[in-house]
Amino acid sequence: MSAQARQWQARAHYTRWALGPAVVLHTLGECTMLAREEDWLVTELTVTRTWTTI
Repeated sequence: MSAQARQWQARAHYTRWALGPAVVLHTLGECTMLAREEDWLVTELTVTRTWTTI
């Protein structure tokens, strides 16, 4: 990879609806990815699991 190579960062936030007596939105986690533009090789991947109620 050359010193001039560009990289792309992507983030995703995952949630789900918990169906019960009350419908509640829960945060499940987040994913962050860093990839090289030239060949889309993933150089970093971070996954967090944060369980919260919104």
